[in-house]
Amino acid sequence: DDDARVHRRGCCGVHRGSLQLFDGDRFRAVATRFPPDAEAFAQRLRRGYAAFDFFRLIDGIPLFFDDHMERFARSRAMLDLDGRWPERELRSLVATLIEANGLRDEGIQIVLTGGNSPDMFTPGAPNLIMSPIAAPMAPPELFETGVGVITHNNARELPHAKTTDYLMAVKLIPSMRAAGAIEV
Repeated sequence: DDDARVHRRGCCGVHRGSLQLFDGDRFRAVATRFPPDAEAFAQRLRRGYAAFDFFRLIDGIPLFFDDHMERFARSRAMLDLDGRWPERELRSLVATLIEANGLRDEGIQIVLTGGNSPDMFTPGAPNLIMSPIAAPMAPPELFETGVGVITHNNARELPHAKTTDYLMAVKLIPSMRAAGAIEV
């Protein structure tokens, strides 16, 4: 319906009013609304135990989709979050999200969490979150003049898995900005 196509940016670049998928169930994104079990949702995020991927859409087509699905499968297997969401179902859910929101040149973020924990630590059945994300292309002048980067000696845990662990990158934002860099 029409309100699924509202494209005002909300929290974290998620389009306010857009269709989101949580464990395959639909809900609409609003500035302060989470799925009904907000405490369990917060618990999943607090532990920081999740596989993550993001890909851009150009004219409604996911770029390098096979590569992203392969990386997401590898990441969730490395975190023992495999099994509940077969790849063909993930692909179908992505197609649903694109169609329901009329997505053209945005991005899609996929997060598979450790699920509800019986003891606030041990992972449970994984939970899947898919969201359309505003993803503007970099200005053309960045491709012409280049960008600044900084380096930092850091050993990531499970470096071959794409996870929600962006602690060091976020911590280094002030250093990046001070150096005029956009990446670490």
